[in-house]
Amino acid sequence: MTAPFVKEDKILIEERVQYVTLHLPDNSELTIVNTYTSRTSRSRAPLWRRISEANLTTDHTIIGGDFNHLEEEEARGTTRQRRMHRRESTA
Repeated sequence: MTAPFVKEDKILIEERVQYVTLHLPDNSELTIVNTYTSRTSRSRAPLWRRISEANLTTDHTIIGGDFNHLEEEEARGTTRQRRMHRRESTA
């Protein structure tokens, strides 16, 4: 059962993209999109296309999650630096 303020929720791509649209007390709507993208831009293209095709036409939209890439080469670090710590995994 969804909360009264949830207008709609949907999985766009299993284990990759889901969203929830909330109806706020001021009668506006907010959509929150959670994404987990692939590492290559070619494999991310279908994800962005599916989000675009969802026609999310609310007052505000927030897209967040794990975009699985870093723009700047020097920020990438080593595998050890990017590995999830045990506490994060447990949480």
